Order: sequence, then structure tokens, then C-alpha cells
Amino acid sequence: MWYTGYNGKRYRIGYAVSSDGFKWEKSDLPVFEHSKDSSSWDNSSAAYPCVIKDGNIYKMWYTGSNGRRLSIGYATSNDGISWDRHKNPVFEPAIEDTWDGFSVQYPMVVKDSRRYLMFYTGSAGVSYKIGAAESSDGISWKRLKNSPIDFGRVHSFHPWIIKDSKGYKMWYSIKTEPKAGFKIGLADSRDGIIWEMKGDALKPDLGWEIKEVFKPVVLRKGDNYLMFYAGFDGRRTRIGFAESADGNRWIRHKMNPVLGVGEGAGWDGDSVFSGSVIKDGDTYRLWYSGFNGNKTKIGFASSKDGINWRKSLAPVFTPGDNWDRMGAGYPSVIKEGKTYRMWYTGYDGRMLQIGYAYSDDGLNWHRYKDIPVLKTGNGWDSTQAAYPCVIKESNGYRMYYVGYNNKEEWIGVAVSKDGINWEKISGNPVIKGKGIISPWVVKDGSAYRMWYSVYGDNGYEIHFASSIDGIKWKRHGVQFKPDGMIKDIKGPMVIMDNGVYKMWYEEFDGSKNRIAFAYSKDGYRWQRFEGHKAIDPGAKDGWDSFGVAGGWILKEHGKYRMWYSGHDGDTFRIGYAVSNDGINWQRFDKNPVFDKGNSGSWDDVQVAYPFVMRDGDMYKMWYYGYGGSPKYPPSIGYAASYDGINWERYTENPVLMTGDAGSWDDEMVAYPVIIKEGSVYKMWYGGSNKFGEWKIGYAESKDGIKWTKLLSPVLIAGGKEEWDGYAVSYPMVVSVEGGYFMWYTGVDANNNGGAMRIGAAFSEDGISWIKPKEEPLIDIGDNGEWNEASSFSPRVIKDGNLWKIWFTGFDLGRVFRIGYMEKGYEDILQKGN
Repeated sequence: MWYTGYNGKRYRIGYAVSSDGFKWEKSDLPVFEHSKDSSSWDNSSAAYPCVIKDGNIYKMWYTGSNGRRLSIGYATSNDGISWDRHKNPVFEPAIEDTWDGFSVQYPMVVKDSRRYLMFYTGSAGVSYKIGAAESSDGISWKRLKNSPIDFGRVHSFHPWIIKDSKGYKMWYSIKTEPKAGFKIGLADSRDGIIWEMKGDALKPDLGWEIKEVFKPVVLRKGDNYLMFYAGFDGRRTRIGFAESADGNRWIRHKMNPVLGVGEGAGWDGDSVFSGSVIKDGDTYRLWYSGFNGNKTKIGFASSKDGINWRKSLAPVFTPGDNWDRMGAGYPSVIKEGKTYRMWYTGYDGRMLQIGYAYSDDGLNWHRYKDIPVLKTGNGWDSTQAAYPCVIKESNGYRMYYVGYNNKEEWIGVAVSKDGINWEKISGNPVIKGKGIISPWVVKDGSAYRMWYSVYGDNGYEIHFASSIDGIKWKRHGVQFKPDGMIKDIKGPMVIMDNGVYKMWYEEFDGSKNRIAFAYSKDGYRWQRFEGHKAIDPGAKDGWDSFGVAGGWILKEHGKYRMWYSGHDGDTFRIGYAVSNDGINWQRFDKNPVFDKGNSGSWDDVQVAYPFVMRDGDMYKMWYYGYGGSPKYPPSIGYAASYDGINWERYTENPVLMTGDAGSWDDEMVAYPVIIKEGSVYKMWYGGSNKFGEWKIGYAESKDGIKWTKLLSPVLIAGGKEEWDGYAVSYPMVVSVEGGYFMWYTGVDANNNGGAMRIGAAFSEDGISWIKPKEEPLIDIGDNGEWNEASSFSPRVIKDGNLWKIWFTGFDLGRVFRIGYMEKGYEDILQKGN
């Protein structure tokens, strides 16, 4: 079986084998993935394979993407595992304004005596239909004249065909209503060209396939049909199995699903926790704790960049039979010569203590004598000794660990000559406090740096301390606090890599733990690695399929023009849409119009939240962007265009950068809005420090490129009990009689940053602002509505006697959409309102 796997960033093709079709063994790594050539047509993803064996050669057709365009590629293999890629796509979208002019995907190929016949899913950007093409060699294809096949459905996907003596049978995914889930249909044909629908073959059922069933793969076994299909429960996709005597009436297998998701739904399906990271040559190696609702175990992952990780399918270290029988986790690993050494926390159902293991490859581990090497004591660590962090020094080893006495947790130190026999130093604990766990220590020259977790008022947060001798520590306060949907941040793992501190840490969103990444030049100021209505998310697998946000609108010649941010699950880009009424929008067919920068540039990770101005015969755009290097913090860039579609970046971007260390905007600047008055450009923007305290700042420029900032913010958060008591950002400023009017986004203080809402302020000079209204102008939606979690980033124009307001919102599933509302001009400006 060749199948598509997804890790939250990219689609790849995996391989599995089975002796009975029910119990499958998967390959540890994908057997086929996106091209590593940044200029290639499939450099973003490779998915949805169709494989046939033609003589002694395996032939694969697959869907590839460069982040903007879906086409069909081709590869060959002698063993079905090592594949040779055909350089170019073998089947591409047709010309514009045809039914498959936007994308082609999901190939299904059958071969008869005279030709290859391909059935595929095509789209013009709105609906999806099934088409057909033929080829003499499987590479050069010609569309059949009757395409697309008329199934009379809203969407038809994923064709799978079997040819027998009576003709052809097709199973395919269908969606009969826009909001309905997929089910599987059946059609018959004598010649593979003219098809007759036979109704629904398989519908959603309870449990793991309650929402949708789709992507059928059907085989013949004697007189019976065997189907493997995808089921979706609203959260995860798995593979099920069914049998049929006629291909129409199916019986599901009692052991379904026969293939579940690996990374995240197996042994570590509930959560992943902190562990240990080392850089071994040019590879990052991570040992981490995983939990599936039963026992904690230790897994392994590797990465070339520290961001995209490949996990082992099974844990590499599991609980033992004695003192660690209930759990083994929170590893600290170092490499000495060719040996990996690991200290870990073990649990017997009563106490947490620290054990030791060693390995030649970091995967196959040997326990030391099945006893803990650091046990609980009689005082401050009488109940637990856990969460070790071990560093190698010239005279031996030093371990920092967390002790507990049923009242409080503290951090202590032990030393050892061999890493096995440990002595707790006098003067322990070295850091005292309530709710302290997970220390991580790096020796930087002659000094020690420690990052550790502390339970604060709103959940776990990461703190920092420093020491000359590793015993007497000076605390420097909070590094990371929970914000937004994140409830806890803890378990830091830090390394120094080519002059840059890199941290991996746990994030808890209320249901699951995940491991996130941040980097810093000084170990103190950190940069985290970044996640209806008028415009919904784009087509499946499209560049804006995961959400749309942060649009800017101009009204020109009776039409509304919007530039907006689109997210594909990996990054933001900028797209373009037009509308006659400001409500019903038509996307530009060659979106995005502004992509992230070239590799190595300051904005090579993402570009978003554009502001666009028509200035003479030019369109000028200021936007938020950032790059993958610590030397490129999130900043504001500039581009220009004659048509609003083809943009040219300013060569010396960014034009507005973060402030000096210690300033109110030293971490990030974003979300610009500009007014040109005479020869002066005036900018209001959002800025943040390392504590996530967002404020609104102001700058001026004579050319829109060289800016002079006002040193202090012009709008700050309200009182703790107010609706904007935590942060303010996303300014939207317009000139009105007597001054300026600002719409802005406020965040309440619940959980250190709760829901976002939209409020207003007035200023005579654009610098000193008054908030005339105690409540927001635009609140969050009711439960179940598209903006039930937040409403933010307003974009406003005055049109006659109305303010027309477009704003971004998201639901509890974090799907971003752009909405619309109107307000009377005088209603907004009325004194006291």
C-alpha cells in the first residue's frame, strides 16, 4: 500500500505491507516526498499516489504542488520503495476558463491492451469534477472529449476504476451539498467514457468515520470486491476496509480502522512533552516524552533544520518492570564519543526518581541495572527527584533536577564522576519556589544559564536565571507566558547552535501538549517560530485553504478591491479579490499576488496583513513579514505596483524594524496603516516586546520608505478589568473632521490574553488618543458563529453616509475568515458613542 501522510506542514507518500490486508507494517520514513529543488513544480508536497505494476516496473502517478498550483506527476521504481521522479508534471491544468483550469489532482490510472486511461479530479476553483484522459506511454496525455463526467453533484472526487469483462466500474467521493460530508458513490460504463450512476456505495457511519467516508481504493479477490477507504471523525483521518459481492452493497470489517495515523494517534497520541535535543553533526536529534492516556514513554525524532521533524513510529524507550514500571519520560541525553547517555524520570505509581540508560545509536537503549541512579531524599526531595538536566564538565557531570516534599517543588544539584554514582551537593535546593519544574541548563563559557518552568497565575510559564558557579543563581523573570489559546508553556530544551540559542518547549492548548520552537541571539529575547462570510478559506490544498485574514480594501471606479492574507497551513501569503458590492468577492485566478521572499531574505517565512494605498499612478503596499533567521525579526516591508497585481519589492527592505533592546516594540512590529497628508506619510502600527505586551505606535516619513518613530506608544491597553486590558493592536486610522478616528483590536486580560474585539478611539493630532466608549464596537459572535472566538483587524472605508467595515474573525477551530458590517457615519462619531 502506498498512502498519503501529513504532519501538519507537508503531504508525503508512505508505504506499508500486510499479509492479510488488516494488520499493516508501515515504513519508518516516507518513500516519496516533495522535490528539494526550490524551483521545482512539486517543491511543496507530493500526495495521493496511484501505483500500478507494469511488467517489472512500478509506475506511480501522484499529485504535486508548489504551494500555488496542483498538477499530476510521474515516477518509476524497481522495488516500489526507491523512486525516480519524472522532472516535469505529466498532466497540468488546462487553459484558463475551463472546468479544470485551476487544478488537476487525484489521478487513477488503468492500463488495457492499447492505452493508459487516467481518471482525475479537476477544478476551475469553485467546484470539483471528474475527468478522463488517455496516453500511449503514461507520460503524454490527451483529454477525452466527454470530460468532465456529468455526475450532477456539487463535488465529485477521488475516482477509482476497475476494468473487467463487462466494462468499467468507478467508485468515487461525492458531496451532494456544500456543507455535507463526503460519501462514496458507484458508476458503471461499458467503454470508460459514458457512465451511469448506480447510487451510494458507502455512507458515513458511527465512531471513527462519523463525518465522512471518501478516497476509495478497490481490488478484486476472486468474485469479491475489497475496498480500502478513508474515514474522518471531525479530527483525524484513518483507513478502513470493507467487502462486497457486487461492488455496491458493502460490509465493513469488524476490526476497522485497519490503519490509523502514526505520529499523534499511536503511542504518543494524547500529548508530547519535553525531553532533550542535541545537534549531532548536521542533524538535530530529539528524545521526547509521549503519552497516549496510559503510560509515558520516550520517543525519538530527527531534523535537518530543527523545525521539520521525522518521528520514529514506535517509542525507543518504554517503562521497565520495577521502579519505573508506570512511566519513563523527560529524558536528558548527551553524546560522548560514539555513545549516547540518557538520564530519565521513572515512576512506580508512588514516587518519581531518576534512572540511566546508554545506547550506541540513540534508538536501542540499555537500562542500567534496573535501579534509579538518583533517588528521593529525606528532606526537600523526599517525594520526588525528577526532570533531570545533565551537563558534562571537565571534572565529571552535573545534574539539575526537581525535588518535591508534598508541599513545594524546588531545583537542586547533584554531581558525579561517572554519571552513575551521584552526590547531592550541600546547600540544596539552589532555586526555591512554588510550582517549579523542568530545569534546563547550558554552560556558556564560564557562566551557567538556566531556563525552567514555573506555575504562575494563569498556567505554566518559562523563567530564566543565571549563575557564575552553578549554585548561586540570579533570577531574571519570565521569558514566555501563555497567550491566546495556549494554557501552559513549559519544559524548555535549549542548545547553542552557531551563535544562536535554540529552544524547543511544550505548549498545552487545553487538550494536547505539542512541542514548539523559538530562537534568540542572547538567550533572553526570544522569537517564537510561527500557526466566513465575505471571503471563506480557499479550495482544498490551495494557498489560502486554512484561512483568510487581514485584508485591505480600496474602492475604485465603482468596484471594491481587496488585498488579503491567505494561509495554507504552513505560511501566510498575500492574495487579491474584487467585488461589486463589498460582500460577494471573486478571487484573482493567479493568486497569490505577493509571495514570501527568496530563501535567505528577511521575509522568506511569511508575508501578511498588507496596507495598500493608491498614490498617483502607483499602488504602494506596506506589509508585515519575517524570515527564518534570528537577525530578521518580524518587521514591516514595502512594495510598489502599477496595477495592484504585479508587485516589486523595495530592495533595502524592511523599512520599519523593531526597536532597540528594552524598548516597547523590541520584539515585533506589524499591521501598518498609513495616511498621506501633503508630503508627509503617517503610519500607525502594532508593536510588541518579548512579554507579548502589544501597543500601537506612530512613525512619519517623507517618502514612505525612511521612517522616524515616536519613541513611546500612542495607544496602550486599558485597565485589567476592561475589554482591552491585556493588549491593543491592528490599528485602522481615518481622517475625520477635527482629527482622526481609530478602530483598533483589544484583547482582554483573561488567561493573559483572551478574546479579541474591536473598539474605537479619537485624536485631534493622531498622537494623543481618547477612548470614548467603554465597550467594544464589534464584539465576538455567539456560540457556533464564525467569529465566536475573536473579532479583530478592522479595515474601514467611508462610502456615502456609511462606514463599511471588513474584519477578521475566527471560531474555536481557529479557522480565519473575513466578515463585513456597516455603521452609520454619525453613529460612530457621535459624542460619547
